[in-house]
Amino acid sequence: MGATFQLGFLVLFLVANAWPQDDGDGEIAADAGISSCPSETEENVIYYNTGESSEDSPFEKNLASAYESLLSPSQESPRQAQVGDDPDTVYGYATCFEGNCEDCLATCKNYFTQVAPHAVGARLCLKSGSDACYLRYENYSF
Repeated sequence: MGATFQLGFLVLFLVANAWPQDDGDGEIAADAGISSCPSETEENVIYYNTGESSEDSPFEKNLASAYESLLSPSQESPRQAQVGDDPDTVYGYATCFEGNCEDCLATCKNYFTQVAPHAVGARLCLKSGSDACYLRYENYSF
């Protein structure tokens, strides 16, 4: 295995095992909200899954729907999404700590699009000015 894959796997393994787990019915437990960045996630660093989807794939379409749900101003924090059917299911989680929630989450999404445009998973704990939030999506339940 290449060093990049091993490092990516290690980061995903450490963060995934420190993060709230699926409670068995496909949903994260209701008390899984966090009040700051997970300890294994550095602020303003994008972690992403090295697997890729293709443009206009079912996964990309499901991701767009998940973003709509997670970035909706009508949603309270924390927010969860599960869109699509296997193998193209997108699982998402978003929460805000302070500041303008929707702007912060939209900035996370924009960074994902720039840095890892077709990744099948990404996470970012963003702290910028008075805004602070966390956005994550994956192709597996977490």
